[in-house]
Order: sequence, then C-alpha cells, then structure tokens
Amino acid sequence: MKLLRSIILTLVVLGLSLPLAAQFQSFGTSPSDVRWRSLSDGERQVVAPDYAEGVARQVMFMLDTLTNTIGYGLLKEGVKPLAIPVVVHAESSTSNGITIMAPRRIDINSMPSTEENTTPWLRHLTAHEYRHAAQYAALFGGAARWFYYVLGEQALLAATGVMPFWWLEGDAVDAETQMTVFGRALQPSFTMHYRAVGRDILEGDNPDRWFSGSYNEYIPSHYHLGYQMVTTANTLAGRYAWGEIMDYASRHPYTITPFEWAMRKRWGMTTKDLFRTTFARLNDHWDGLPERENSATQIPLPQRRKYDTPYIQDRYPMWLDGESVVVVESTFDSPSALVEVDVESGVRRVLHHIGAINTRPEIIGDHIYWSEAEQISSFGQNIGSVMCRARVNGKGGVERVLSRDIFALYPTNFGGELVYVRYNFEGTYSIVLPDGEITLPEGVVCYGLAAEGDRLYMLSTSPEGMSIERLLPTPKTIKQASHVTLSDLSAQDNHLYFGSIASGYDEVHAIDLTTGVERRLTTSRYGSFYGAPSPDGERLALAVYDSEGYHLALSPVEAQEVVAQTELPRNIVNPEVYRWGEVVCVDSLQYGWEQVRESQNAMKFKPFGRVENMLNIHSWAPAYYRPDQLMSGNLSDVRWGVTAVSQSLVADAVTSLGVYYLPEGVVGANLNLKYTGLVPKFEINATVDNSPAGLAARKGVIMKDGNYFQAYDYSDMMMGYRTPRGSYSLYGRVYMPIILSNSYVTSVLTPAVELARNNNHLYSPTTGEYHKGQNSAAATLQWNTY
Repeated sequence: MKLLRSIILTLVVLGLSLPLAAQFQSFGTSPSDVRWRSLSDGERQVVAPDYAEGVARQVMFMLDTLTNTIGYGLLKEGVKPLAIPVVVHAESSTSNGITIMAPRRIDINSMPSTEENTTPWLRHLTAHEYRHAAQYAALFGGAARWFYYVLGEQALLAATGVMPFWWLEGDAVDAETQMTVFGRALQPSFTMHYRAVGRDILEGDNPDRWFSGSYNEYIPSHYHLGYQMVTTANTLAGRYAWGEIMDYASRHPYTITPFEWAMRKRWGMTTKDLFRTTFARLNDHWDGLPERENSATQIPLPQRRKYDTPYIQDRYPMWLDGESVVVVESTFDSPSALVEVDVESGVRRVLHHIGAINTRPEIIGDHIYWSEAEQISSFGQNIGSVMCRARVNGKGGVERVLSRDIFALYPTNFGGELVYVRYNFEGTYSIVLPDGEITLPEGVVCYGLAAEGDRLYMLSTSPEGMSIERLLPTPKTIKQASHVTLSDLSAQDNHLYFGSIASGYDEVHAIDLTTGVERRLTTSRYGSFYGAPSPDGERLALAVYDSEGYHLALSPVEAQEVVAQTELPRNIVNPEVYRWGEVVCVDSLQYGWEQVRESQNAMKFKPFGRVENMLNIHSWAPAYYRPDQLMSGNLSDVRWGVTAVSQSLVADAVTSLGVYYLPEGVVGANLNLKYTGLVPKFEINATVDNSPAGLAARKGVIMKDGNYFQAYDYSDMMMGYRTPRGSYSLYGRVYMPIILSNSYVTSVLTPAVELARNNNHLYSPTTGEYHKGQNSAAATLQWNTY
C-alpha cells in the first residue's frame, strides 16, 4: 500500500505540473540569403556578409595587432593563439560573441551593444573572444594535443571542461580590461550588486548559488564573479598565477577534477577558499570607503505577494505630469510592462506589457515609443531592434512602426515628431529626421539622442572616447571625448541630463547649456540611473539601486558638486589588482584610411560560397554515434565503428558519416545531413548494412488483422524464406518554421513533409504474404508558443 500511495502521489504531482511556464530567448542567426565573403592573411580568416567588408577588415586588423600579447601569462614566448576563423554576423541586435571549439571558430555579432562603453564595441569584443583562443591554445599544449589525433576538434571541446566557466570568462574580462583605458570590469556598476549584498555573500559554508545562479534572486554572472576571483589570485601572488594552474590541469585530465587538484597542489587552496578570500578582501576595501546615503527618496513599492521574486527593476521614468510617471517595470517572473506610478502614493497601474526593451522610451504626443529586440523574419531567427508604440492612456494594444527599419533605436521627440537612430548593416549609424538623414562616420557608435526646440544632441563613442555633440542646427561639441562612461541623455530647459561615472559612482549629472558648467545632481549609496527632470524642473525621477533591484525615487534638482572635464573617472570602488606587463591598449590603436588601404592591398575580400564550404570535417572518433542524438542524451546507438563529423563555418550545414559493426557480424553505415541555409530547411538520413532485410520482422514489426505489435510466436514464419542480403533505409524531411512574433510572445508554425523508404520484408499472418519494402509519407503541422 505504501508503494501504491507513492505512485498515486507522484502521478497527482505530475498532473498538477503539466501547465508549465518558462522564459524563452533567442540570440538570433544570420538570414539565410546572406552572401558570405572571406578575408585571409594565410594564418587567420574572417568570414562576413558581402556588405560588411569594413567590419571584416577591422576585425582582421585587431587579430593581427593582438596576436603577440593576447596570450599573456598563458602562452610561452613565440607561441600564438589558436588560428581560429572569425565569423561576423551583422544582422542581429543581440550583441555578443562566442568562441566555439567544434568546429573551431569565433562568432561575433557586430552590432554594438546598447550598454554604454567608452571603448568601441568591436575592439573590446575582439579582445575578449581572442583571449579565449589563447586559453584554448594553452589547453592544447597538454593532453588535448594527443587526443586531437583520436577525436579531432571535439577533443579540445571536451578539454575546455577542465577549466570552470567562471575562470574562462573571468580571465577574458581581465584581458579586455587590461587592454582598455577604463574597461568593463572597472565600471562601478560591475561590482554594484556585490557591494549592495556586502558581507552577506560570505554567510553559510556553501557558495554554490553564486556560481550557479538562482531563479528567486539576482546573482551576477560568471563574468562578474570570475573577474574578481581571477584578479584576486593574481594580486595575492604578485604575478599572473593562472598559467601554472592551466598547465597542470591540461596535463593531468585523468584526475577527474584537474582544476581543483591544480589549485590544491600549487596554491594549497580550493575554489571555495578562493571565493571566500576574494570577497573578504573586497568587503574590507568597500567597508573602508566613506559612508554614502542616497540623496533621492525612494517611492513606496507596491505590496508584493509572498511568493513573488523580490528583485524588481524600474527603468526609464517618463513624466506624464507633475504627479505621475511611466516606468518600464520588470521582474524575474513576469514580462516587462509600461507602468504608471503615482509619485506620492506609489500606486501602480499597468498600461501595456512589452517585450525585451533595449533603448530608452520617449513620449511623443499621446503615444509612448520604444525599441525592443524582436524577430524580424518569418523564416529564420533573425533578431532586430523594432520600433513600437502604444497609447499613454493604456488603451489599445502595442503596434509596430517603421516596418522597413528593422534596426531602429533611441526614439526621440523632436518638435513633436519622431526622430530615431538606425543601425546600418555595414557598421554605421544614421540619424533619421523627418526630412532626411545624417549618417555618422564609420567607427562612431550612437548611444542616445536628446532634443529641445530646434536643437538635437547625440551621445556617442568614437576611438577617442565618449562625448556629447550637438548635431542641429549647427554641429558643436558640448562635452569633450573622454573615457568617462555617460548614459541616458535627455534635454529640458536649456540643460542636458545624463548619467556619468566621473565621481567613481553612477550618478545623474547635468550641463547648463548657457554657461557650459557640468554639475553632479545626486549622491548614491550604490548608484542612481535614468534621471528625468519633472515638468517644472524642480525634481528628478530616477532609479536607485539596492540588493533587491532598481527602485523608482525622487530627488531635488540640486548641485552636489561642479564637475570638471577629465580624461578618466575616479577609481574608488575597485581595489588595486595585479597589472599585466606590456600589452596592446586597444583604445589607443590607430585605424583609419591608411590601415584600410594596407589591408585592401594585402588581402582580397573573396566569395565564400555556401556549397563549396558546406563540408568542413572537424571531428572524428573511433566509435559510431549520431551527433544529433548524442547531444539530446540518447546513447542507444553508440556502437563499435568510426564517425566523421562536419559543420560549415557559417553553421548552416551539419553532416555526419559513420560506419558501425555489430557482434553478430553486421557492418553498416549511416549518413545524416541537415541544411538550414535555405528558407525551406531539409534533413536527409540514409542507413545501409549487410543484415538480411527480413531481420526487421524479428524486431516486432508485424501485423495481424490490421493491428501492429501483436504478441505471438512468429519465429517459424521466416523459415524457408530468403530475404535480400543487405538492408537500407532512406528518410527525408523538408520543413519551414514560420515565426510569428508579437512583442513578448513568439509563436512558431512549422509545416513539414516527410518521406521514407526501406527494403524491410514484413510478414502478414492474415494473408500469409510478405510485403517487400515499405514506403511512407507524412505531413505534419506543429504550433509552439513561447
């Protein structure tokens, strides 16, 4: 009875759990109609769309410039990083990069991130990803080199498991920060959550949540955690200390956890020990800083249900009148929404649910305009930045605007009309005005617009740093370029308001356009963001940070201090860390027409055809397996044999060919091909072996009275019947995912046609006849909603 009760309880729980909810995110792919071209200098290769030649040449310039220093501490003098091809994806608004080992390549999404940075996007992204190539070259110097001859590039893929993800990413963040003037890891926001949590991070003996994340509370990423631990170890050692750990771990993979063994053997500590040492040191530094309190007063939060996640984000406040603002509110367990908030009582009203917003919204007339990351193709996972709008009063729904501009950013109210920024695929930005466009020079990244009267201002980054420029009616520099990160530009009453880290903290600043004087308007314990002046200019609506998120607050518009122009911000919240030796500073690199001409003379931008580059054998193994089934956890088809695996550099074709052997003397082969480079995608699978075709009958594929899988003894049915010596099966599938996206809801309709043929001989006890071979056809229609 106890067992029966357990079974019933389990079934009830499973039944109640059937309606499942989860978050879905796609990072996008390049469109299927891209025409690829390639640059090669004999050692390195960059593959990019034909319209992105400028981006490809800049990436190649970066690879060439960084080659001799990117391996600092990991590679011996004269040893270069792995020669990894770089594939540039120019049509995805999800700005990121990834270094892949099988097949070996670096994928770069070249559209700059909308997170403000004083270093041009391609420079710090290339430095980060190329550091991974140096890490893998160090791994390749150990046991992985010998396994390569047995397994191909998948040996190196497996070897990356030797080093934990927090180290791989933390070391790469350290590299990009060492190679920039004031890089990502030095930004005050990079340590903001750790500072807000304080010594609570050291409570308890098990720090796993800080490594693995949480669905209930905000946990900084491996980039944040890894950087602090990597630099702490180097600083305490007084040298770059991870080279010896990498060397030991790569040469002793048989220890199961070679990274931990290496740390114990070389340093006498564990990962947990280093974690506790790191945050004890950081907290000692933060505790020694002067006490700070928020000058802003937080607006009361709504009553939260006890099972809601505590972390909330209020971003981009916009004043409706002197009594209420609209903010973008998001939590862990609900879609983002435009929410109206009464600034006195804190009472909230949801106006519209929206998708993944990526730039500051703006009220123009009776509509709120914003841009969000969204599917822009019905036949592929191409992510664009789509301009949307909805009524301020909350009535009606969300609608797309600017249907032809699929990379629209920063909507701005310019005299009651919409102006915005468009990212062009070839790597430039255009300011789209009601009566024309202003195209920015190559290398200039736009991070925001602001307008007042007939004046239009721009926040941008160039190789010289971040600056504020007036575009109209006549060009003028308002704030000189420097490596002080600025954000969230707005204009009102002859003042420009923006975020700045000049003081060493994230604060709201303003420039009086009459006098040119810049003032800091807030003082924050951890950070203030998204400052927006009230209609009367007396108050700021903004967001202040604490351990439970970004919270709406009000602050009087009062100058805390006058801010002088400076090349660098104060570095207050970051303790001193070990500085690498001489490495390239990517901020100081000169890349202009002279470098472009040199590149054009040295390398041609040649066609990179899909068909001739479809086959790219990168891995093999002394065993038979189907890679697609192995990745899904299916081990049933692993057999004695050999397998070769191919994937094209642009990832539109995956092929595997395997030959297998079974103990009963059966020898066979399987070919599997998946091609996604066309709008209708297809898959082909073929299997052939020397077993009798009738063998399938002994596997239970028999019929009786029209029903399958009847249980009776049929062993003598095959006696005296000679089946062909050799079996084959062919399978083909053509399918076409049709993606229908609407803000935070994405649906996929997938019609498919499948055809199959095999020569299995099946016996029918009803008729006493054999069916010589099978043909089948099927049409399916699948609908998924995320």
